Amino acid sequence: MLPLNEKYCTLTATKHAFSSKVDIEIDFGQETGYEKETEIVKEFTSIVDALNYLATKGWELASSYNTGRPMESWHILRRKA
Repeated sequence: MLPLNEKYCTLTATKHAFSSKVDIEIDFGQETGYEKETEIVKEFTSIVDALNYLATKGWELASSYNTGRPMESWHILRRKA
């Protein structure tokens, strides 16, 4: 069971082959009650750019791992609810 005072999200990063571009997808989970994280509409130049942006919103990196798919990584972030 998750602590009630923390929220989590995932950041999925997919790098483009032969390019410096990276696709970032941020999943805040399902909407519950009246709480809903606003969708982020912003282009990021890198994984670090996206992580730094989320850090300004109170998120901190909890864990990172590769999915086994080439050029893709997942990052789990958390923040106080």
